[in-house]
Amino acid sequence: MSSTRRRLSLVSCLLLVGCGTPSPSPVPVGSAGCPSDWDAAIVWSTETAPQSQLDYVSGDAVVASRSLPHQGLSAAPAQAPFRSGETAWLAANGNTTRDTTHVLRWSQADCSTQAFAVQEQVIWSVVASDEAFYTTNTLNGEAQVHRRTMDGTLTAEVAVPATVFSSLALDGDRLHAVGATGDPGDEQTVLVTFDATTLAEQRRLELGPRSLAVSTLVHAGKLYLPAGAVGDANGNEREVSTLQVVDLDTGTPETLDLGTASPYLVADSERGLVFAHTSMNPTFRSMDAYRYVTLFDPANRERTTLDAGPALRQIVVAGDALLVLTQPGDAAATLTRYALSDLRELSRVEVAPPAGGQHYLSGILATAPDA
Repeated sequence: MSSTRRRLSLVSCLLLVGCGTPSPSPVPVGSAGCPSDWDAAIVWSTETAPQSQLDYVSGDAVVASRSLPHQGLSAAPAQAPFRSGETAWLAANGNTTRDTTHVLRWSQADCSTQAFAVQEQVIWSVVASDEAFYTTNTLNGEAQVHRRTMDGTLTAEVAVPATVFSSLALDGDRLHAVGATGDPGDEQTVLVTFDATTLAEQRRLELGPRSLAVSTLVHAGKLYLPAGAVGDANGNEREVSTLQVVDLDTGTPETLDLGTASPYLVADSERGLVFAHTSMNPTFRSMDAYRYVTLFDPANRERTTLDAGPALRQIVVAGDALLVLTQPGDAAATLTRYALSDLRELSRVEVAPPAGGQHYLSGILATAPDA
């Protein structure tokens, strides 16, 4: 698991400075409520400053800012895996010493957050149903999965030796965990399916050379696993344009080639699946080289590519719109909204990083029209 441990150690993020629309003076998120009119919130995290920040935007303007008394925020990628109705979930892994970890439940109704303290040093993934939320972390080379009810009560847990689970996906009464397993030189991508209530293991599939998918999605009975890169027996990694797709009824895997390197994030939409070709802590090329989004129709296998500009960080689908977050070099972050129907640009806003301390982009919280 040596290469996997190296990936675990890559917790530092690019420190961001630059120019853009300044944020209004932030107010505590618990007491401020939502702005009167907003489309999305850019999540800025930190491991050194006292607080993280949400910058709420509407169209081409920043309309409000809210502070969060938590550090090391990790918004689960691409919206759908961590969104349940009007509720979104974030992991707050704390400062550089990793001595405090919380799971945050954010409400679209009033933009408040509820914090659950958990005994997990670094959470990789959070997913939730109406009854419970699930987390995964790794300790001493052992993957751990926890189920907690909505009051934070731990009701089930399971440990899987010599494994790292990088992503979780809920599918009714099943919980799918994806990651890497095995001894150094023999690591494989693994998909383990658990009973969503008891966390009893139901099925285990090894899917070839190791990968660490951080964004997985269940769509029409299939699990999509974009990882961007795969490893070999020598501990080397290479970028790929492919991802794995597993039929969840039969357990049959297939390989899907999108024709563009590093499919990394996936989101569902009314036009099919949306993939962001990006990376975390890229080692193959400059972050500025990641710029493409692919719309893929699973029914007819047609795909459309969007050039979203350099340094693609995150995507979110909100109703009939696609939100794309970019930040080249040390410039301001840019949130661009596109129409899913024809990918025309609807709005664009640039947002400078918060003042006071060092902050980095963590994700997007978007209004969910059906919530």
